[in-house]
Amino acid sequence: ENGSESSAEAEAEEESDLAIGVGAERTPEASGPGRPAARSLTGTSWMRIRSGCPRDWWRSAQARLAFLALCAAAVLALVTASLVTGCEEQAPLGRFCISQGPVQLIVALLPATLTISVAVWRFRRSYEWRRDTSEAAWRHDGEAQRSASDVLEALASAPEGERLKYARQVVQIMRDFPEKALIQQKGCAAIESICRAKKGNVPKVHSAGATAVLLQALEKHLRVRAVQRSGLAALACLAKVAKGQIFDLGGIPIILGSLAKFKNDNAVQVSGSMALGALCVSSAVNRRSVTKYGGAQLLMKAVERHSDHPDVLIAASETLLLLVKDDSATRRQMTASISIVQGIILKCEDRSGAGASGGAAANEAGARR
Repeated sequence: ENGSESSAEAEAEEESDLAIGVGAERTPEASGPGRPAARSLTGTSWMRIRSGCPRDWWRSAQARLAFLALCAAAVLALVTASLVTGCEEQAPLGRFCISQGPVQLIVALLPATLTISVAVWRFRRSYEWRRDTSEAAWRHDGEAQRSASDVLEALASAPEGERLKYARQVVQIMRDFPEKALIQQKGCAAIESICRAKKGNVPKVHSAGATAVLLQALEKHLRVRAVQRSGLAALACLAKVAKGQIFDLGGIPIILGSLAKFKNDNAVQVSGSMALGALCVSSAVNRRSVTKYGGAQLLMKAVERHSDHPDVLIAASETLLLLVKDDSATRRQMTASISIVQGIILKCEDRSGAGASGGAAANEAGARR
């Protein structure tokens, strides 16, 4: 019975040692008859611990940097202490007394302050350089670009009620790849789909930072038609809410530049005119800015050039109506275009009349049959 009890106690002791990882030897008093001697830290365990450290760790760059920092800190501490006690007879590095009191203390702390400032500046510059290098490598990573493009494409098929939660992700993707026109085009289309998915999404998309990335995409990819179409369409959704930020970021000249670049593109003219119209609503400052940069002339040319497209006519005409509101100078300037507008109206009336007469003739022929 004594033997079985001692063996059970020994097994319990071994299990407890394994559970808590005891590595030290027991005292002789803790061992007794029928109880095994405690386990010590064997050579195998020591080698297992030692193998976790590099063999030449003291030769690594981090070790050298730490050693140099320690030496510099020791020297700096010695210099500071010598300057603080410089007015005493037994100063560590000799007597160096400028003036007893606060002046001597300021002089003593000056080397440490300069050294720490330089070290912080150097660390900041190194951190920024590593961050910029990492971001540049990420932007040129083909796999990352394909992944971002797939995410933007998948957003179009997401349920309308769940699209808003991806707004910040879309904005971040556009910030990560500003040079890639395809990603910018898909990002602009995704922002437009989020804005149109639900009525209250526009202010939240604006607060996510979408306005700035849209203007950046339009400015950087001025020659890419797909980016201009998608970007202006998304900007037209945000213009009423973000009119102040668009004005501050120089968005009005950017929009007018897109209209001038793709003057024969119906989609660009419609979206650009709608964006300008939203900016001009209840904002005399924006109306003056649009007129200053030649917006009235561009819109009038769009009306004349796209007289066969009702969507362009409606969007450009409504924006022109806002521009001449409470602005007699712009109204006088637009007087020369009255004949053009009258010709477009007659053309539309003739077309509608021809359609009505054609419909009446078809009805009469049907009745005869």
